[in-house]
Amino acid sequence: MSARPTPTAATPPARLPRARARGVDWPLAVPVGAAVGLALMGVREGLGVPTVLVAWTGVLFAVWSLVYWGVVGARGATVYARVAGWLAPWALMVAVVLGLAWQVDGAGWLWYRLTGYNLTPAESAASAADLSRAAFVDRWPAFVADPSDATVVRLPAGPHGFARTVVVPRGVSLVIEPGAELRFGAGRSLIAYGAVEARGTADRPIVFTARHRALKWGSVAVIDAPPSVFAHVRFEHARQARVDGVDLTGGLSLVGTDAEIAHSTFGPMFGKDAIYVRGGTLRIHDNEVRDAFIDGIDFDGGRGVLRDNRFVDCGDEGIDLSGDLALDVFDNTVLDRRGGRVAAEADAMATAIVLRNTLGYTDPSHP
Repeated sequence: MSARPTPTAATPPARLPRARARGVDWPLAVPVGAAVGLALMGVREGLGVPTVLVAWTGVLFAVWSLVYWGVVGARGATVYARVAGWLAPWALMVAVVLGLAWQVDGAGWLWYRLTGYNLTPAESAASAADLSRAAFVDRWPAFVADPSDATVVRLPAGPHGFARTVVVPRGVSLVIEPGAELRFGAGRSLIAYGAVEARGTADRPIVFTARHRALKWGSVAVIDAPPSVFAHVRFEHARQARVDGVDLTGGLSLVGTDAEIAHSTFGPMFGKDAIYVRGGTLRIHDNEVRDAFIDGIDFDGGRGVLRDNRFVDCGDEGIDLSGDLALDVFDNTVLDRRGGRVAAEADAMATAIVLRNTLGYTDPSHP
């Protein structure tokens, strides 16, 4: 006779983990979201944080909130854990976006568009300013030593890309040949402590531009150098630079240098000035500056002639004059949506500009 099986207690079913609840926890989301919104408004009004920075961080908060409460949020967690899980990733996203903008765009243009702060990353050129010509050519193979002049280097026609800032040393003159196209990486510049001769032709201009148009480059700057010339050149997508503590606020910046700028075009430009001049004797004529971010040309002292130029749709003034000036300004045309804006520290010079130049509107429907 077979033995009956011994009765045993029923084994309880395995307990399944509790599923996390999704959906908005309104009693928590409403007050915290309102506090974040008030905080953003407070830093804008109380601390003067630019609206653009407040706006996109607020939009990012709204988007992340939808993701968090729709996908990530857990009702079973503590209140503190939910708030931290909601706000901490948002703050990290903001930090990552700003950090990438600063690192990727050495010109500070993306940073400005995201934050409203017009900052320029600083560079140092002191170590390269006193190189010999041979050392310069060895560092920059695109440039060729002139066999007939031991002080001259030449940049041949054709495209040339520069991922680093080029520094032409003291005592070395640079000749850029017609048809050359200089393409600079983000925030990179050409800083010359010697004379620059950039003479293009009408059919073979010399072009200064960005390697990638979304990432603006810095400046062509000639600093305390012998007389230079820029003729039949084209500048576009330039911004500004700060080198060895010197602010070079123009896509073309001339500091303590005599120069001629003629038959050239500038624009679009994304720095404080399309052309910046500090001191020196200048002859600037027969050029067009269009779509400058702030000023078309900014003189901070200097002398010479500014004539027969055309300034169109500059963000602030077409012509901005200040400092110790002995400048003859005549037969220029300044056009923008406000009737042709110019500025001068001296009232007499401002009056002379109005009388001797043409100021008008770019909107053809305006009287």
